[in-house]
Amino acid sequence: MAFSSRKSMSVDLAAAMMGVLVFAAGIAWFAYTGTFARYWADDYCYSAVAQDHGLLGSVWFWYLGSGNRFSTITLVALSEWLGSRAITFIPALVLGVWVVGWWYFLSGLLRHAGWVGRKRWWMLIGLLEVYFSALLAPDRLQSLYWRMGTLHYTFPLGLLLIHLGLMLRRIERPLPPWFFLGSGFLAFYAAGFSETFAALQTGLLGLGLIWGWLEGRKRPTLHLARLMVAAWIGSVLAMVVMFLSPSNVWRQAEMPPPASLWDLAVYTVRYTLDFMRYSVRGQPLPLLVFGMMMGIIGFLMASEWKPSISARKALLGSGLSLVIGLILLLCCVAPSVYAGLLYPAGRALMPARFVFLAGVSGAMMGLGLAVWTLVQKPSWGWVRGVAVLFLLAGCLYPFKALPVLQQETSRMALKAGLWDQRDAEIRAARAAGDMEVVVRETDVVQSLQELGPDPEFWVNRCAALYYDIDSITAVR
Repeated sequence: MAFSSRKSMSVDLAAAMMGVLVFAAGIAWFAYTGTFARYWADDYCYSAVAQDHGLLGSVWFWYLGSGNRFSTITLVALSEWLGSRAITFIPALVLGVWVVGWWYFLSGLLRHAGWVGRKRWWMLIGLLEVYFSALLAPDRLQSLYWRMGTLHYTFPLGLLLIHLGLMLRRIERPLPPWFFLGSGFLAFYAAGFSETFAALQTGLLGLGLIWGWLEGRKRPTLHLARLMVAAWIGSVLAMVVMFLSPSNVWRQAEMPPPASLWDLAVYTVRYTLDFMRYSVRGQPLPLLVFGMMMGIIGFLMASEWKPSISARKALLGSGLSLVIGLILLLCCVAPSVYAGLLYPAGRALMPARFVFLAGVSGAMMGLGLAVWTLVQKPSWGWVRGVAVLFLLAGCLYPFKALPVLQQETSRMALKAGLWDQRDAEIRAARAAGDMEVVVRETDVVQSLQELGPDPEFWVNRCAALYYDIDSITAVR
């Protein structure tokens, strides 16, 4: 039969491996651009606290007076131990954790579903998710290249995927008490990176708890449900800890919460729909390529796997993926709405982009599975060949996006050079005993606040603490 021929499988393998290589190279390009990341805005504040108070002391100091996000400062402190240049490798680290997270989660999910095919498909899916998430990031500078935006909103997404992969691998195994404690602690720590991620994780684990309970009704075990309970409790507890932070007093004074739950609900729905509309209208071509490739992968995987499923059930699964995605998008948007009815900043929309693309991929793969159920005839063998051709065509898209990314890299390199020059001037002045340093006002970062002519401006004060001098003034 055409669907099971060795030639067809070898062509599939070549197409899949080409996709793996191309999109891995695309992610590597983002990582390379990330080497031009420097200390910007809040970076100075976090690093100064980490330098002065150490790993544990900085967590407590930050939680009491500066911010309720208690997990981020730990990674900043570890970064400072490795020196000031460690910040240039954080984008690559985050992307790497994200790729590993997707691979680990997808392999566990597919094995739980009975998949016995080759791993090339889930490897390609993971790379597509990471590449297009970075490419379509609402604000790539803030959510990938800026350390604090990356750690608050992007890094914990990889931890979530790894956590889900761990739970999927433990569904059919005996669960010792330490595993529940570890699951709860990992969820607690991950939620502490930001309120936005905490809301996403809590909502997802809540849905997972429902799934585990439903699955437990069909099987003699409730391992998944119990694992989800431990993680969900850890996530909720982290939200409570953040809510009780004394730093919320001044934060809510600047960004007061909505007057009623009705306002919170209405604006959350409104902004979520706005985000979805902007995503579809503003980025149609890459989104089309992404969806097409996911649908084709679902079709080709099914032709290898040959699952016992009807087209109706496949389409229901596709619709369910969209519904779950919408629920989780509401979770991602709600924290920003709570902070003064604001539309989320670009960096805070990275979890929403993650959810949006995951929902689209689930829906399109379900659609591809449904198409496969309708063409399982030798006379329809040509459909598989057409699908492979379209998959190869999709692999060309990173080359189309490359010129824009090259310009971005050039701008980042220029800004990094200006920052390095100013950094050298400040350190030279301090070495010469000048504790009130004056430098030229230079735009070394886009869309983030920068050193200015007022030495009492918060960025100037944090930078002075970071460099261990009395003041910094940037003049034209």
